[in-house]
Amino acid sequence: EADEVDAADADPEAPGDELNDEGGAAGAEDADEADAADETGDVDVGNPPAQGAEGDDAAGENEAADDVEGEGADADHGENGEGALETNDGEQGDAADNGDQDGEDIAGDEADPAEDGDEVGEDDGDMEQAPDGEDGFDGDPEDAEAAPGAAGDEAGGDEAEDGEQSPKAPDKVLLADSFYYEMDAPELQRELPAGQLPEALATQQRFAGFDFRKKYNIQVLDSRRIIYIVGHTVCIYNVETREQRLLHGREDGGVGFVSVDATGTWIAVAEMSTTRMPKVYIYEVATLRLYRMLRQGAQKGYACCEFSPHDEWQIATLGLAPGYLLTIWNWKQEGVLLKCKAFGQDVFRVSWGRYPGFLITTGVSHIRFWKMAKTFTGLKLQGDIGKFGATELSDLTGFVELPQGQIVTGSEYGKLL
Repeated sequence: EADEVDAADADPEAPGDELNDEGGAAGAEDADEADAADETGDVDVGNPPAQGAEGDDAAGENEAADDVEGEGADADHGENGEGALETNDGEQGDAADNGDQDGEDIAGDEADPAEDGDEVGEDDGDMEQAPDGEDGFDGDPEDAEAAPGAAGDEAGGDEAEDGEQSPKAPDKVLLADSFYYEMDAPELQRELPAGQLPEALATQQRFAGFDFRKKYNIQVLDSRRIIYIVGHTVCIYNVETREQRLLHGREDGGVGFVSVDATGTWIAVAEMSTTRMPKVYIYEVATLRLYRMLRQGAQKGYACCEFSPHDEWQIATLGLAPGYLLTIWNWKQEGVLLKCKAFGQDVFRVSWGRYPGFLITTGVSHIRFWKMAKTFTGLKLQGDIGKFGATELSDLTGFVELPQGQIVTGSEYGKLL
């Protein structure tokens, strides 16, 4: 069979000649056999199809196809083996030609994404290097969704140009000095617990009691009035006339702290909540009208707050667990100026220092000194921990700053530090 395969490779007509010699003539019997082959679908060895001839030519041009043909010949058996071999040659030759073309097409397809990838990479690099405010993106997440990403080709460039021309989102509207919240505002309404009557059904005439467990519970409003907290209520008490003015809390967790500004005009009521993030409510003392609300400064409640004696529109707040956040606000515009974690344990008090930009916080076994410092990235809070040294650790609740800048604190064991 190998000799016949070689002969067939050398001369496509050789198999037909050998068969004619062995049979004596290629007369009527060959014609009958050809007709029968046409009817049954078998391939006549004496009359190889044109497809086989084309396959032989392709096999002669491609040595790799000849090896495949030889393996196919060894595997084929039966009287039509040679014809099947030639048919396989033709199919293999066509496949080889098509394979060469397909290989070139595939290589071209693989090259195109590489070129597109280079373009995308260049566009991405440009977008990364572009500073905020350019290419239609000013650093705001909402603008980032509208700003087109670098997608390569010319489309990305067109979108970037459109993004540059699109108008920016308007700045936050400034609150007017004459603005006050209305008591029926939807944000001020809360659902009453089951079984609790609405506050409008009754009017309190007098309030008795004082929470001695709460730290810093008395704030001096002026020479005749003090402010203190009892449960959910803030009481403004006149020590001369014994008159009470009551201010009810708006959250469901009680009032955490109350502070008065240096002029006695504003009261800050920092509250606690068990169902939502509490707020700091700032009221006008004369009318008890709600003037401002500070949002998202603590998760559960506030431990302390204090107006700045240096800047009338700044206030510092100190959050309870789990955040323990120290926040500096521009309370007139209800905006956060600075925010950072004060400590990893309970913090009791925050107070402004004698000089602008300095603050002091105290709490469980620590005291910390803060400074609002300008860095190359902007204004930041920098805090330094006070060192007890050889002195026994103590929770610090009370302290005072001397004119020379020293800080004097009390201690649990009765010593001044």
